Amino acid sequence: YSEGENVATANTMLLLSRLYAYSSDKFFKLLKSEYFLDSFEPEIIFDLQARSASSVPDATITQDSYKIVVETKLSNQFNEDQLLRHLNAFNDEKHKVLLTISPVSMSETIKSSFNSKLEKYNQTQTYPIILINTTFENLANAINELLDPRDYEMQDVLEDYLDYCRTDKLIPE
Repeated sequence: YSEGENVATANTMLLLSRLYAYSSDKFFKLLKSEYFLDSFEPEIIFDLQARSASSVPDATITQDSYKIVVETKLSNQFNEDQLLRHLNAFNDEKHKVLLTISPVSMSETIKSSFNSKLEKYNQTQTYPIILINTTFENLANAINELLDPRDYEMQDVLEDYLDYCRTDKLIPE
């Protein structure tokens, strides 16, 4: 990737994928604490003798469906029309998040206007989409809070990500 926005997205996704590879538990804790809140159980659930409507299978293995659609900007200048078009990226997932990431929070004007349109859109959906606006720094801080001081490998990955963010001015001084 050569465009700054694509590089920022790729590095952020690399950080998240490295967190998942390092510890799926910590990755899912991040999702639950930052993006999906209380009702979300992303982990695989193993259940024995779980009664269904007309039978009792010996076992079931389930996982709630979810999708996170990410839009990254190098400033807080999100385009409302683009965000509205991103709503079409969702299907019938039970948990849906439109995650916007930038160096500073989205302007309140755009956020308020978009949330108003999102609320109307969600009235037509079985499962609503939620907007989560965060910054590169807040994402890194949320991951840092999950890590134990002995998570040396992941601490190094996070520090590399923070160095990249500082160098590319994705974290304001």
